[in-house]
Amino acid sequence: MMFPVSAAILDNINAYQRSLESYSVRLLPFIKWKATGERSVRVLNETADFQRFFDATATPHAEFLYEWRGKDNRYRSSGGDEISGILGYVQA
Repeated sequence: MMFPVSAAILDNINAYQRSLESYSVRLLPFIKWKATGERSVRVLNETADFQRFFDATATPHAEFLYEWRGKDNRYRSSGGDEISGILGYVQA
């Protein structure tokens, strides 16, 4: 099943950012990095497993998606448009 979440993310960007930070803040002690410029960093150690095995079903990630799921039919109706846009991009 595919969920068009882009509209929900944009409409609730602060809540989405908090859900991402809840995961990343726990990783920071394990990531070695250095600043390389304005708003840019270079990661110095291997971090692929942190992204590869990311559990988006854990709270608050699943809670974020669940909260908008039934609130607004716009998200349901935007699915076709979003999928069409993705297919158009892939075919180009």
